[in-house]
Amino acid sequence: MAECPQCSRPLLTTGVEHCMYCGAELPDALKPSEQQKAARRQRLRESADLEAEQLKQKRQREIENHDSEPSGFTFGEDCGSDGGGDCGGD
Repeated sequence: MAECPQCSRPLLTTGVEHCMYCGAELPDALKPSEQQKAARRQRLRESADLEAEQLKQKRQREIENHDSEPSGFTFGEDCGSDGGGDCGGD
């Protein structure tokens, strides 16, 4: 594992041009190439797109199941209209 030439701490992340601990600019030999930066951006973009698609599909399933509330959300046990229920209000 590469170390920062300024503070000698390990460089834990890739794709950066500065040490995350001391902020020192890294020498060119430790900096990512433009191709590495582009590949990292592409991976991040693909990951974000996949997550967005999964959220869309989950919401679509909720709509299809006539569940307009987010998963795990409930209003309480007894909210009857007879005035005897506890709806969480004062």
